[in-house]
Amino acid sequence: MNTKVKSILILLGTLLIGGVLGGTVVGVISQNRQEKRENLRGPGGFVRHMERVIGIEDSAQHAVVHPILEAADRRNWELLKTTREQMRASFDTMLVELSPHLRADQLENLKREREHMKKKMKGPPGLPGGPREKPDHPPAVEE
Repeated sequence: MNTKVKSILILLGTLLIGGVLGGTVVGVISQNRQEKRENLRGPGGFVRHMERVIGIEDSAQHAVVHPILEAADRRNWELLKTTREQMRASFDTMLVELSPHLRADQLENLKREREHMKKKMKGPPGLPGGPREKPDHPPAVEE
């Protein structure tokens, strides 16, 4: 083989190795971010996250701060639940309003899209539409 062919093969090999390594790194980072989001969204995730952010100093501070964070967590879950219910009601209202103006196939397309959105946009655990049924708010996290 002449030097030109060797140079091209080395260049292509380097490009291939770089692409594989780059894709692997991006995949690992993406998976790590997804896991962090899932941990935050789950029951008690907000409380644990905020405790790490705050950097609780001792058990006395934890005893005061933890119940406040749990109350905020319950309020946040209730807001999410209410918002999700309101969005579903709004979509249902839109369907009723559009129904007289759409052909049967158009209405069916819209209903199919709604089902697709429900599957695609699963909410956090514990909320209607979430990956698994839980109480309306996460249980208190025992320490």
